[in-house]
Amino acid sequence: MPALEWDAVSEAYTVKEWGPYRLHISSLGGDWRLMMTPKASPHTWDYGWAYATGDDAYLACLRWDPATQAEPEDWTRQVGMGVRGLPIARPAEDASRGRQDC
Repeated sequence: MPALEWDAVSEAYTVKEWGPYRLHISSLGGDWRLMMTPKASPHTWDYGWAYATGDDAYLACLRWDPATQAEPEDWTRQVGMGVRGLPIARPAEDASRGRQDC
């Protein structure tokens, strides 16, 4: 498995990158979140999903292909304001939305 890299700006672990996004996991509010963070705006995130454990979030991120799947698998709840859907022909457009958890 790839080593996790701590991102001090986003205060989360970077698992992988996809297009204009970094896919992070972080412990927030008593659960773990898998988040799509725009590279151009690292203090925000556009989409997020909650998991019971960090291992669950990490493994879901590794298995997930954002180019072919709208969401990762096995999340317990969706967090944030947006629902991510397919098709995703131009991922750069998603990064301009700048959504955060309320």
